[in-house]
Amino acid sequence: MVPVVFYQGQRRWRHATEFSELFSESVRRWPWTPRFEHLLVDQSQIAVEAVRGERLGRMAQLALMAAARHDVRAALEVAAQLMGELDRAGQSDLFVPVVRYVIETQEEETVKGFGEALRRQIPGPGGDMKTYAEVLIQEGHREGRQEGHREGRQEGHREGRQEGHREGRQEGQVATIESLLRAGIEWSVIEHATGIDQEAFDELRRQTKGPGPANV
Repeated sequence: MVPVVFYQGQRRWRHATEFSELFSESVRRWPWTPRFEHLLVDQSQIAVEAVRGERLGRMAQLALMAAARHDVRAALEVAAQLMGELDRAGQSDLFVPVVRYVIETQEEETVKGFGEALRRQIPGPGGDMKTYAEVLIQEGHREGRQEGHREGRQEGHREGRQEGHREGRQEGQVATIESLLRAGIEWSVIEHATGIDQEAFDELRRQTKGPGPANV
């Protein structure tokens, strides 16, 4: 197993590649401090076109570079091109996590531009951000159910499981809708996918988190 660090900071990496050297001198003297050297991939100064690897790996690297504010528009444009290639190869399920990462790390206008790039590369519903919003909402439901089931099991009885399941599902819905709102996804899309309008969301949010701003 080879430890690899992909670095996309604003300046070049100027630290050691030996893991133990990243700690203070007193910690380095501990006999149990892990000692190994990682393979550094410093992408702080490279151009978007210089990113190498398989399509999925390149997409992930480009999303990370965009999050670090490296030529955001160009990075996401190339990522969308790669997604179009995967879609035509019947592998569109592979890039959903990358879309989710972009939605959760970029500003509203950037997400909209990314959505436009996807529509140019992928015809039909596969290039519609609405499709990915629905996927994220479904994931939020599933994660909420799993968390609720875990909490209810810890309670140790049927009522606890039912209550934990309900609360976990609601928290998953709130967290996912908040993420979509931050990304600039319109309420009409969210309501179509969830059946939850803004008024219902405000009430759901109050139940799980207390009073807060409707638009996050």
